[in-house]
Amino acid sequence: KIDKDTNKPAMIVDYNHTKYGVDVVDKMCVMYNVTRTTRRWPLTVFFDILNIGGINALNLYVTNGKLQKLARRNFLKCLSLELVRPCIIRRIYNKNVPRPIRQKARNMLGIQEAPNNQDENVREKQVAALYVPEKTTKRPQ
Repeated sequence: KIDKDTNKPAMIVDYNHTKYGVDVVDKMCVMYNVTRTTRRWPLTVFFDILNIGGINALNLYVTNGKLQKLARRNFLKCLSLELVRPCIIRRIYNKNVPRPIRQKARNMLGIQEAPNNQDENVREKQVAALYVPEKTTKRPQ
């Protein structure tokens, strides 16, 4: 079907009528964008999903109404921290991660360091085996 006023197909007229929401989402994605330059299209799709997921999460948060209002920037910060919290906690307790990184992660999450019985730097002293020459006995000649 063709619209008589614009001489355009009905599908185009309907799209033009409803594309305002798409423009708003595009503007919101540009304001706080997680995309990085990449040549891998699956990664680009993933970044776009994260952008739209952040907008949808904010809409659900605001629609709930029971919770306090947050600026979008603060909301996205809280959301991202909650998404990576399990990974950070796992790294805090991984002894292969350097101590300064683990300490910064503890400070970021507000986790107190559990007191250990012995410090990580203090190693048990190793007793070196000394070479003690055997007593030589003189052989009778």
